[in-house]
Amino acid sequence: VQAFFRSTRNRMDQGKPVLFSLDVLRSSRERSIVACMSLMLFIGTAASFLLPLYMQVVQGLSGFQTSLSIVPYTLSIFVANTQVSRLYDRFSPTAITRVSFAVVFLALTLLAFTIRNDWSQISVVIGLVTLGLAQGCIVALVFNKLLMSNPKELAGDVGAFRGLTHNISGSIGIAVGTAIAVSLLGVIVAQNALNSPAFTPELVEQVNFDNVQFITSDQLVTTLEDKGATPAEAEAAVEIYEDARLRALRTTLMFLAALALLGLVPAGKMPDFREPNLTEE
Repeated sequence: VQAFFRSTRNRMDQGKPVLFSLDVLRSSRERSIVACMSLMLFIGTAASFLLPLYMQVVQGLSGFQTSLSIVPYTLSIFVANTQVSRLYDRFSPTAITRVSFAVVFLALTLLAFTIRNDWSQISVVIGLVTLGLAQGCIVALVFNKLLMSNPKELAGDVGAFRGLTHNISGSIGIAVGTAIAVSLLGVIVAQNALNSPAFTPELVEQVNFDNVQFITSDQLVTTLEDKGATPAEAEAAVEIYEDARLRALRTTLMFLAALALLGLVPAGKMPDFREPNLTEE
C-alpha cells in the first residue's frame, strides 16, 4: 500500500496520469472517512459471503434459494443508501455513523448467539437485513462526506477512490473472514478428534482431521466411509464436525462484530455537514 501511494505521489509530481489524486486524502478528516468506509465494506462483505456459504453447506439450500435469501440484504442496502440523507438535517455525521456501527455490532452479535445447525432461514434474513441497513447508511454517508470535503474538480478522483476502496476492502474481507473460519474449523475438529475415544489412532492419522474444509455432513460420511471408518466413527465425526462448524462461524461473526466497534473511533472525526470549509485540518 505504501509503495502504491509513493508511486502515485511520484507520478503526480511528474505530471503523469494517476488512478486518482492523493489530494482526496489531504487531511485527517478525509482519512477518517475512508477508514469508516473501508471497515464497513470489510465487515459487510465478509459476513455476506460466510452466511450464504453456511446456508448451502449447513442447510443444504440450492444456489437459487441462497440467492433469494440474500436479496433482502441487498435491498436493505439500497433502501438505506437512498433514505439516509433524510437524517442529515437532524443528526450529525458522527452520530449517524456511530449508531450505524453499533447496529452492525448488534446484528452480528445477535446472529452469532442465535444461529444453530438447524437454524431457520428467516433468522438469517432478519440479521442480514439489519446489517444491510446499517451498512447502507455508513457507505452512503461516508461517500457523500468524502465528496463534500473535496473541491468539485476532484469529484472524479473521489469516485475512482471509492471504487478502489470498495474492491480492495471487500476482497480482503472475504479472504480474512474465510481464513479465520477455516482455520478455526480445522483446529476445533483436530482437537476434538484426538480427544474422542470413538476414533482409532489409525483413522485419525489417515483422515487428517486438522485439514478439513466446509462440506456437508453427507459428504463427510462418504469421505470417512471411503477411508474405512465404521458407522459409529462416522456418526461421531458428524457430531464433532457440526459442532466445530457452528463454533467457527460464531467466533468469526464475533470477530467481525468486534471490528465494528473499532469504527466508533474514526467516526468521531467525521466533519459536520454545516462546516463551510471541510478540507482544513
